[in-house]
Amino acid sequence: MSNPPSVTLYITNINDKVKKEELRRNLYALFSVYGKVLDVVHTRSPKTRGTAFVVFRDLASSTSALRGLDGEGFFGKQLRISYAKGVSHATIAQAEGPEAVYAIKLGLRTAAEKKKAGQSKMTVSAAQKKAADEARGKRAREENGAEAEHGETPNPILFVEGLPVEVTADMLLPLFQQYPGLSSLKLLPTPSGSAPNAGLAFVQYETAGQAGTAREALNEFLLAPQTPMKVGWAKRA
Repeated sequence: MSNPPSVTLYITNINDKVKKEELRRNLYALFSVYGKVLDVVHTRSPKTRGTAFVVFRDLASSTSALRGLDGEGFFGKQLRISYAKGVSHATIAQAEGPEAVYAIKLGLRTAAEKKKAGQSKMTVSAAQKKAADEARGKRAREENGAEAEHGETPNPILFVEGLPVEVTADMLLPLFQQYPGLSSLKLLPTPSGSAPNAGLAFVQYETAGQAGTAREALNEFLLAPQTPMKVGWAKRA
């Protein structure tokens, strides 16, 4: 019997020969295409080798990721994805604060209370997502005005910076394909020895308006933990 829908996904059949941090970064980048990822949990104990948990902010994102990535090729193996059984600590921490997680670890919280916290989180996640998107959109519009004063005007081409160096064009493309009018995406070569988030790209849309929609939605999007990418207008000659 399958588990009920959850914001946490359980991934198996992972290639355990890949280094732990590299695997975690790539899982984060892969699943972030489908929504806000709160945490990626991957350990190397004998019982958990080849498995991981990916925690999303909301149920819609986790469901989309499950449908889109189950069977996806990843480091030479096909991922097997299902809903996780329990409520993750990341979900509880966002809903109630880190002190709630400490209480669980100390044995002061019951399994029933953990489940209730997870259900409460799923109820409010849609409203939280809307508020976060509105705040990000407002900030992007304010930045647009500031940039116009410096001579950078809206146009069909976006300049993307702050990308993790391990990100590929295939990882980046689905993010920008969500928005109509995408014409091309070019990931620039990253010199060896560059900083971990020195990746750059140009993304072109059919119109400046379409590019602006993508810019507003994806500026400061997290492709890796604590690594927001910057999406701005490309300078025109």
